[in-house]
Amino acid sequence: MDGIIGHKKNDHALEGDDAFVVTRRGQRKLRQTTRGWDFQVQWRDGTTQWIPLKDLKESNPVDVAEYAVARGIADEPAFRWWVPYTLKKRDRIIAAVNSRVKVRTHKYGIEVPTSVEHAYEIDIRGMAIPIGLTQSRRRCITSRLHFGS
Repeated sequence: MDGIIGHKKNDHALEGDDAFVVTRRGQRKLRQTTRGWDFQVQWRDGTTQWIPLKDLKESNPVDVAEYAVARGIADEPAFRWWVPYTLKKRDRIIAAVNSRVKVRTHKYGIEVPTSVEHAYEIDIRGMAIPIGLTQSRRRCITSRLHFGS
């Protein structure tokens, strides 16, 4: 699937009070149905096809939920009961993956370079000469750094 390019709502879609069902205890709950909605999908080979919401929701739930929010149809009864849950689940999965892929900057108290340039920068910072040294001692240290003796 390359993307969702359109949608249509037919006469079987739920409207207003039909979206709710009353439980035995008298509570109103959203009716969990996807009836009456079709989506036009463009495939990678360039062809398009109309697919019912029930099938598309099972194969690509995040894509359908994002499309519904972008088009402003997420408040329709066919979407209201599952779109918020799907988007929250997507965000939780992404947060879990990001927490596992932390960038390590230090290991055992030593800075770990992330590139060759960063390694050279760490080397230069490590060769810094302390301020409290006498001028002759500085010359001795700098000559050793430059000439490697």
